[in-house]
Amino acid sequence: MTANSTGRPNLAFLFETFDFQLGCSLCSLRENEITYTPKSVKHHCIRELLLARVKGIGIWRPISRRPLFPNPGHYEVCRFFTEGSGCSKHRRRCTFARSHEEAAVWNVEKKHGFERSAFIAFITTSECEAVQNHTVQPDTFSSLAELSLALDLKTVCTVCSVKENEITYMVKTVNHQCSRDMLLAKVCGNSKWRPISHRPGSKQPGRNCRYQVCMFFVEGSGCTKDQEKCTFARSHEEATVWNFEKDQSFPRNTLLTVVSESETEVEQQGKTAENILNDHSGEFLELCKDCFHDSPPKITVKRWNSTCSADKAHTWSPVLVHHFSESGGKEVYNQVRPLPLNCGFEFCGHVQQGMPCWHGHTQCQSAHSEVEMAVWKAEDRGKLIRQDLLQLSQSRLPGPRPHMEIYCKVCLLVLSSQESFFNHCASLEHAQLISEDTTTEWKSRPPPPGTRADFWLCDRPDTCEYGNNCLKAHSVEELEEWMMRSKEEREIRNNIETQGFLSFNDRLLEEYRCSSSEVHIMSEQVDDVSITCDKDLYIEHEQITAKLEWNFQVKTERQLAQVALLKQEPGALFSLGEISPEPCIYSKGQKFHNMDIVYDITVSFKSINPGLYEQWLVLDFDMRPVLLQKLKVKVGPKLFTNLVKEPKFLGPPAESFERWHRGNKFIVPCQTKTEVQEDLLKEYKPHQISFQSKQQIDSQTTLNHQNYKDKMHAFLYNEERAKDQVVSRLNFRGAITLSATLENPQFGMKIAPQGELFCAISVPYTLTPDTSQGFILKRYVQSALIAPVSSVNPNSKAYEAVILHDAISKDNMTDTTSTTSDTAWTPHLNYKMHLQLSKRCCSDLRLQSNAKCEMEVQFQLNRLPFCKMHEAIDQLPDTKAVLPDFSNCAVPVYGANLPDHLNAKQSQAIQYITGNLDVRKPVAPLLIYGPFGTGKTFTLAEAARKLAGQPQNKVLICTHTNR
Repeated sequence: MTANSTGRPNLAFLFETFDFQLGCSLCSLRENEITYTPKSVKHHCIRELLLARVKGIGIWRPISRRPLFPNPGHYEVCRFFTEGSGCSKHRRRCTFARSHEEAAVWNVEKKHGFERSAFIAFITTSECEAVQNHTVQPDTFSSLAELSLALDLKTVCTVCSVKENEITYMVKTVNHQCSRDMLLAKVCGNSKWRPISHRPGSKQPGRNCRYQVCMFFVEGSGCTKDQEKCTFARSHEEATVWNFEKDQSFPRNTLLTVVSESETEVEQQGKTAENILNDHSGEFLELCKDCFHDSPPKITVKRWNSTCSADKAHTWSPVLVHHFSESGGKEVYNQVRPLPLNCGFEFCGHVQQGMPCWHGHTQCQSAHSEVEMAVWKAEDRGKLIRQDLLQLSQSRLPGPRPHMEIYCKVCLLVLSSQESFFNHCASLEHAQLISEDTTTEWKSRPPPPGTRADFWLCDRPDTCEYGNNCLKAHSVEELEEWMMRSKEEREIRNNIETQGFLSFNDRLLEEYRCSSSEVHIMSEQVDDVSITCDKDLYIEHEQITAKLEWNFQVKTERQLAQVALLKQEPGALFSLGEISPEPCIYSKGQKFHNMDIVYDITVSFKSINPGLYEQWLVLDFDMRPVLLQKLKVKVGPKLFTNLVKEPKFLGPPAESFERWHRGNKFIVPCQTKTEVQEDLLKEYKPHQISFQSKQQIDSQTTLNHQNYKDKMHAFLYNEERAKDQVVSRLNFRGAITLSATLENPQFGMKIAPQGELFCAISVPYTLTPDTSQGFILKRYVQSALIAPVSSVNPNSKAYEAVILHDAISKDNMTDTTSTTSDTAWTPHLNYKMHLQLSKRCCSDLRLQSNAKCEMEVQFQLNRLPFCKMHEAIDQLPDTKAVLPDFSNCAVPVYGANLPDHLNAKQSQAIQYITGNLDVRKPVAPLLIYGPFGTGKTFTLAEAARKLAGQPQNKVLICTHTNR
């Protein structure tokens, strides 16, 4: 066909060279990436797909939309394109045409300034004008299906049709019993229906002759030559149908019957689609399959170039999704999967229980929603085409959808950006919905929180003094339910993590919590990143309603991806940027970009109550570790002082060292630990890097059952902090001598294992058990960390070395005066300590026997006792046992006489321990304390002896050991 030149560009060359066809996914079969075959399907074509081929002989090729950038002078076919593999050079970024047909159309669109919609409309209009001007001859069709591809046929009556002119009709919707005695036809894409009268009985053309359109026919006036005797067709549509009836010997009554039945089937399909939409409120959408199944799910639509509209565009692969809005702004998206083979039409049991399907969306043969079941049943009966659902839904949509949204399936909310999604995941509402178990009605008590070991049965469930607070199950049924709940909680947690419904803050903290080398997750220094701040990171402010700002400047060639504040402190607000009613705790890094390599970040603070507030600012550069900056604000009058006071030491002022720990050094261990010990060390991290550790300043708060555990954890962290200060006084930096053997009259001779070495360190302190450093060294320190002094990289390795406690000896002892007071120091009394260096340390640092090298040594606390005490606090079933109500407690009475060698305090203690009660009341725990030599151990031994003398008593004695 040729284009009409009146008022339009001359496109004759394009239409003389190529055939064009408009279709859709139903009437165009995609055989390969750019190979299509038209097929015969009775449907309402939406004509969204443009196909082209070389005139009469070529393969039908799809014509995608022309890329707007770059804009070359002439489009060419890609030399690297292979059908099925795409462009082997530019991949998805290729902007060349995939075929000669596509390049030709693109060049015409560029030359004449055509938009794709205008080009399609031009093709449709040209088809209609060619028919009206009789420039297109009636085609020959071998089947009714082929005829249906060229013409839309419809049977009507005088009630449901309106005659606008002699051969122009309009179809109207009327609720009536249609006789279907009139046949109308129109060219696909045209809006004008033409009546098809019966073929003339006289002057029928011969076998090889064709019915033609009357050249003298004028609508409204008829044939100007033969008048009513004219036997030519009045329209192209009429001539086409007449030729089909003649060639196929197709009677008109049969044609009317076939068209009526086809219309009835289409109407039923349309009614089925409409009924599904009416029964299930909402609409059907075609979304990107890969994005909808991503973690988290993304709601993305199709771009003009057959790619997804996501930020990282990829090949379009559609999936049918039903969407409806609930009250309260909740949005529900349910995928409607293809009808499975041998479908049993049952609902998925996992989904009915509110859990994710274990088989996944591709393997499960059961329906996941009511709307999916309805679509499957309609398709199984052959009464539904999915395209009808989309067409009906498009007419109901209020407007175009955004290019990309993120969907939270937990809260049923749609977020406009990744930043808003992460902020939502950090909200309290989201956290509560994740943690709540609303799918199962449990009968027994909830399992004890924080339990690390397996569950077990209580020995005396009927008389258990802990009652509902007991950490053990009180029946076999309760034990089994606890195990089921524990398993389900793990599954829910894994599903939440897998589906991406944790915020960036939660994911980073979980990663940090599970790590045994925290410096690889968060570090205060990151390679190629420089950060400065206009204020100190630790600030004291006396005004209670303090408002502060820290302005950070980051210089780096790395791209800052994300910025977050990890802590949420009650009593104060921290926010990225300005303080607002809803503080910003997460943001994309691009928001803070100032210049090429500079990012400016502001952290604001506002206090509500006095206290000590801490915050962790993290900067993520799309790698590990993230950059960590710790902020601390002390708000309130000066009367709030640090609980950890600087202890007095027996020795000279120590050199100031930055303490090594897993947060600033990669530690290479030499001592093996069990899995339980490793889990404890991960759960209860050192005070320097623990997310829960905070130095308490409000010591006036009364200890009660609600704050007991928090205060005990804080007490342990303060105790660890104080002991760590004492141990840090022993740090050493200087030359050490290496040897393979040790020999000394005090401990004899020692030979290092193969590949290991010894080193000696002189310590200018008295290390006897009656001094602070000697006591802590003997009881709490088993190892030290050693690294070369020249190691300037803050994240370099430090090697664990074992302390040989039996090889500690006095050295250079010129003054034999001993002291037991921490206020005095003997300047000529040194102690020599020996370390055993591991094979890994000697190998990595290339250490040799009898060599000297500059090393830094830092002694480390054995943290396992602290971790066990933290765990004991968390597993404490009832705080009433350790924090009793003294007003409701009784004092035991001991009737017998006690030995005379006991003093008054000792006698009172033994009477309290061994006495009896006249009333049924609890007895408060007894704490005995006193300095050395006051008889504490003797008193306990005497009480234990008296209790053990009675057969019904059982005595358990627990104590520290120096071995």
